[in-house]
Amino acid sequence: MFANIWPEGSHIEETCSTLRFASRMAKITNEVTVNVLQDKTQYIKKLDKEIRDLKKELSMHDTLNKRTFIN
Repeated sequence: MFANIWPEGSHIEETCSTLRFASRMAKITNEVTVNVLQDKTQYIKKLDKEIRDLKKELSMHDTLNKRTFIN
């Protein structure tokens, strides 16, 4: 990040504000990750499995709460 400041006294308030902002931004850390291309069919299968698992979990929850009338 680049912070532009003015050395003139008439801009002291804006310069201080810019320096405070730059100070806060300097504390932010970024984490680099590599983008991975996924096979679309494999991704769809993974999502289908996740949906099945969630439906199964919801069914068990409904059974435990005696709400068996829900399909």
